[in-house]
Amino acid sequence: MLAPTALERQFETGAPDLPRGINPAALRDFYAARDFEPLWLTPGNPRARLLIDRLDAAASEGLRPADYRPADLRADLSANGDTQTRAMLELRLSAQFLHYARDLATGRVRPGTINPNAPTPEAPLESESLLRALAESDHPADVFDSLAPANPAYHRLRRTLADYREIQTAGGWPQIETGRTLEQGMTSARVARIRARLAASQDLTIASDTPDRFDVQLTQAVQRFQERHGLEADGIVGPKTLAAMNLPVASRIAQIEVNMERWRWMPDDLGQRYVLVNLAAQEVELIESGSVRLSMRAVVGKPYRKTPVFSDEITYLEFNPDWTLPPTILRQDVLPELRKDPGYLAAHEMTLYAGWSANAEPLDPKAIDWSQVTPKHFPYKIVQAPGPRNPLGQIKFMFPNTHHIYLHDSPAKSLFNRASRAFSSGCIRVAKPFELADALLDGTPVADRLRPALGLPEVSKYDAYSPPPVWKRTLIDRLLAHGKTTSVRLSEPVPVHLTYSTVWVGEGGTVHFRPDIYDRNRSLSQALADRPVP
Repeated sequence: MLAPTALERQFETGAPDLPRGINPAALRDFYAARDFEPLWLTPGNPRARLLIDRLDAAASEGLRPADYRPADLRADLSANGDTQTRAMLELRLSAQFLHYARDLATGRVRPGTINPNAPTPEAPLESESLLRALAESDHPADVFDSLAPANPAYHRLRRTLADYREIQTAGGWPQIETGRTLEQGMTSARVARIRARLAASQDLTIASDTPDRFDVQLTQAVQRFQERHGLEADGIVGPKTLAAMNLPVASRIAQIEVNMERWRWMPDDLGQRYVLVNLAAQEVELIESGSVRLSMRAVVGKPYRKTPVFSDEITYLEFNPDWTLPPTILRQDVLPELRKDPGYLAAHEMTLYAGWSANAEPLDPKAIDWSQVTPKHFPYKIVQAPGPRNPLGQIKFMFPNTHHIYLHDSPAKSLFNRASRAFSSGCIRVAKPFELADALLDGTPVADRLRPALGLPEVSKYDAYSPPPVWKRTLIDRLLAHGKTTSVRLSEPVPVHLTYSTVWVGEGGTVHFRPDIYDRNRSLSQALADRPVP
């Protein structure tokens, strides 16, 4: 048995050699508060072996077991070391527990090192509280289980990681040789390999007596695969579909691990009711009580105008919005057009203002020598009037933020039919803006000031005895027909989370993969690989 005095002497002789990020002072405070009684090395105590088993299985959480030295800990636990060695082992067990807990709960890589706009994890783990919870628990396994993110999306990915590791253990899936495009009715030896590939990922579950023939069942399996991978679901195996099929299972495993890391950066509680924007999937969902109430396609920022990742709250909607052009578009898109034709603004129902203040005077763009205006010095504000040519459409969903990002309608409806939809300058265009507005305003009372625009009777003395009218789709349509720019505040802010998930599991258990349109997987994967083994 390890005597308390041995632990106390260990701290007195100098700070133990601990993994990076573990505070020796916090460790000492924990042990001092318990009179230096050991946490791990007491007779009949299962905690040490339970910890080492969890560290050995860290790969199941998408972590790297070697980071926590489970083999060394196991060997030292079985050895009959002297008092000093056992005291150091006690501290190493605590340190590796905290190391593992921190990596599992908040991530191996700080999000800001990859992307300055990435969300910051919630409050960092408090070492003393975590060790104290383990010391006081009669069921230490429950404490270990509580370390992982609680969000169901993370746990679905965890199960998917196990499934894909099983595929890898079974030999993965075959590579399909390049060749002509294959479709229903064709016969080729390559068709049999496509069957084997889709059977390995369970897109195809029906065997065939003619494996070389591209039949109806195979067409349906290809369509399922294409839908899961964000491809045009035409059932034809062309270059893009073939490339997705030939990506090895090891690459898919790495992709799952990267996305598990991203979920560690997210808060466990996204809200009882929230909007989830998946930039990689180019989709928007309204989630209520854990279920998808509304889902729609979205158009997101171009690869060279990436939409940032962050969380905020939608506080109001703007109907019939005008559009104040953001500085990036002014400099990169509008200025070249004005140099060619000062009449460009009038043709697009845009007004030029002398500056960005609320009382800035309108200017005649033809009176300005645009050849002397540079992208670095563009002092003017340009506003486009509401109307059918306005790129914001008829509704904006506002969550004021430093990125100047919001959700909005769009007149360019055809873009929502594309398989890949990264066409915007950074903001998010939604395919079902009126349905989303209706859902967000559900239960919100109509402000008295808006009654005239909606054709509702003015407030009378009898209104004190009856509830005010609430928003519904017919009132939204009236406000849109009114034509004037009008803001409507939500009765309660709705959280909105802009995420970047290139792998996720749908409600039916279907695993979806998407291309890394912003090249963010590569940089995060490299950062994870580059982190040195302690």
